[in-house]
Amino acid sequence: PQPQPQPQPEQRFDAAIEQVLGWPASDLTVQLIAARDPATADNLLSKHSAVSGLIKLTYPYNEAPRHTIVYGHFTTRAQAEAAVAKLPQALQNLKPWIRSVAGLKAELNQGLNP
Repeated sequence: PQPQPQPQPEQRFDAAIEQVLGWPASDLTVQLIAARDPATADNLLSKHSAVSGLIKLTYPYNEAPRHTIVYGHFTTRAQAEAAVAKLPQALQNLKPWIRSVAGLKAELNQGLNP
């Protein structure tokens, strides 16, 4: 008999989390949204597909999946603020949160390694 193919994990999310975990903890990132409903994050990505650098992270948070969209990583707050100012107005209207990569990594690690 032929061996059955092994199911592949959701590569996009795993790769995205690995990417973020590789960022320097001293950097900052821009968080656009954090949602329980995956459609909220997927709709934002689809609506703003022309914006390169949007990253969707899906991870456990308080015993439920969280779908977070972040944008880039920056060494200074001024760089992060300049990047936010260049985003489409609809994304700026979300009131993006400039947060520490260290804080995001802690949240990811807490969810992935309870």
